[in-house]
Amino acid sequence: MGIRHKTVKSSGDKLYASEWNEPHVIESGASFPSSPSEGDLFYRSDEHRIYYYNGSEWKPVADIPTGRVKLPEPSTSDWITPDSVEASSEYSNLLASDNTEVNKYNTGGEWELAKTLSFSENMVGKLRYNVKSSASGYEASVKVELLKNGSVVYTTEKTVTVTTYQEYTEYPNVEADEAKLYLKTQYGVGMRAYNSLFEIHEHRRDDNAIDENTATYWMPNPANQTGAWLKMDTGSLQIIGAIRIHFPVASYIPESFKIEGSEDGSEWETLLTGQTGSEGWNTYTFNARYIRYLRITVENYGTANGIKIAETDYYSRITERVAALHGHGSGVVRFRRGHGERLSDDVRREVLEALNEFRQASAQERFTKLEMYLLLLEKRIRMLEDLTGV
Repeated sequence: MGIRHKTVKSSGDKLYASEWNEPHVIESGASFPSSPSEGDLFYRSDEHRIYYYNGSEWKPVADIPTGRVKLPEPSTSDWITPDSVEASSEYSNLLASDNTEVNKYNTGGEWELAKTLSFSENMVGKLRYNVKSSASGYEASVKVELLKNGSVVYTTEKTVTVTTYQEYTEYPNVEADEAKLYLKTQYGVGMRAYNSLFEIHEHRRDDNAIDENTATYWMPNPANQTGAWLKMDTGSLQIIGAIRIHFPVASYIPESFKIEGSEDGSEWETLLTGQTGSEGWNTYTFNARYIRYLRITVENYGTANGIKIAETDYYSRITERVAALHGHGSGVVRFRRGHGERLSDDVRREVLEALNEFRQASAQERFTKLEMYLLLLEKRIRMLEDLTGV
């Protein structure tokens, strides 16, 4: 296992001279092979990283140099929304319901009002309803409207042809004070459409923290749940140097929370602790890490009523930012210390050359020269440290 010739012959066969010039490849896959031997090499295609086996565990050939410097200050376009989130819990509160069974007979293909729910104006975060037909193969339909001050703000429809209830859950996230449910049967058929579930919930789910809408938010259940946490998945391992959080309400900002990072979502490293914030957007920077997951965990609520998070983003644009800052004319890098440091033309040119060479290399060349590129990048980062005092 390790580096092998691309052309594989049977045992005892010879390679032609032309075949010796073909590229070599490294065994690869999304998980480590079983029964490795000491010294084996393996390329993790899911991590874009080469590992070697030291006799007891797989180790990266060259650790990506992180944890010692901060990335350049992010601009607005640098922020990235996580792929998904998971939370310790989600707040949910039933606003109104009517779960009695009702039906409408032979409506002639027209909608007929079956139920109406009224409630105090609130953000409707979850809607549950069902429908079934009295005759298999014939259409029964249900429609739900959410209204605010008499105007429809959300509508949804479903049609079934089965005689067992089909249940639906949706997440409208709209302000409303009334809900109406309609039923309809297939035109020209003597049949019934049934409903036995109609619920309206205030629901502050975790996905609200990445829906790019600051009017919605995640909140745990209860709002001041001990040790409440929100975990973000960026989708892949990458160099991350900051996150930002939008707090919608000042009274729901904990006195102290910590920010952690992880490569695998199981083992966590504390990046920042004792953090708080103010209403609106807040930025939290830390020494860059090669990670995939981020987690916000409440340490102490203090006088806060709980925690509400409207949006979360992370910052991971190291290649593009280095190229832009060092190769397109400005020559000035602004760090958190608040001052500019002019880099020498030599350092700027060497950084650009290394980045361009790696970008232009073939996939196979990248694999075989990865360690060299990583070591070169680490050397350049150390130069930046020396120049800026970070």
